[in-house]
Amino acid sequence: MVAFRSAKGDTHSLAGPKGPYSLFGLESMRDHRPSVVTGNNPVDLFQIAADNAGRLEAEFRRVAADRPAADRPLLQTFADEVAAHGRISINMRPWIAADFVQNDRYQNMYQAVAEASALSGRNSDELLQERLGKYYALRLAFDRAFDHGDRFRYGALNIGSAGTRQYGIFCIVFRGDFPPPGEQVAYLKTDSLKGYVAADGTLEEAALRRDAAGPAQRHILAAIKHAGDVTRRAGRWPDMVCGEDTYIEAIFITEVTTATVAEVRVLERDYRDLWNLCFAAHGRTASEEEKAIAFDFLSLLRADRAGVIQIRVVSDA
Repeated sequence: MVAFRSAKGDTHSLAGPKGPYSLFGLESMRDHRPSVVTGNNPVDLFQIAADNAGRLEAEFRRVAADRPAADRPLLQTFADEVAAHGRISINMRPWIAADFVQNDRYQNMYQAVAEASALSGRNSDELLQERLGKYYALRLAFDRAFDHGDRFRYGALNIGSAGTRQYGIFCIVFRGDFPPPGEQVAYLKTDSLKGYVAADGTLEEAALRRDAAGPAQRHILAAIKHAGDVTRRAGRWPDMVCGEDTYIEAIFITEVTTATVAEVRVLERDYRDLWNLCFAAHGRTASEEEKAIAFDFLSLLRADRAGVIQIRVVSDA
């Protein structure tokens, strides 16, 4: 059932109804995968994150000691909140979210381009350039610097917000046990392209080794990043951790399915606009683009009613 989440995090029912295709597997990507190369050898991002545990813990102690004594308990409370409630989320545009719930698959960038190339006959690199635009060179430089970089999936650390809406209004939030034990994930203090790749495409490895965290230190990384804002933005921590202007990036390689999803969050104003588009047009003729978006939203509502996903509407307040 669609539910409404207030600013305090409690939920209640919201009145209303409860309401591109994978023909080629990973084997078809062999000719489309980028070469994984860097200055010398590929770097293991996940090992870097694991090796940084001790340094991050020491940095947290230093940062806490530098805060006013009155602020330290709240900083620890914030860290504990992230440790308890931190989840990985991915924001998706309506058609991507609809494809995800209908076909139970979410392709990373290289998978999507490989499929598009196979379906259209177009050159995969051209498609990749179109998809990435001005970020093409930097994204390839970053991914190619790492072992398994072509398998990377990108998300964000989330403790209750509607996520990074610039990438899509539907925030897919994964379960607390995702990725499962034995699967790898690395958290970076900021967007990988903003913080860890130079303009010439060189990997900023020193910064990466300073900022990368594994799952057990993700709350420490968040506390270090937001130590100066925890008191000032008390009551707004979810948006502080993951919003349109800032987030902690999560990088993983685990395949995602609807079974790994805890809920799909959407802001109240976005939900209301979509609802009106589908059910309150009042005789207005919708554009073809609006009809496509309405179809995608209806797919999500049907998946919610069928129990495939659970939509939660997050208050704008």
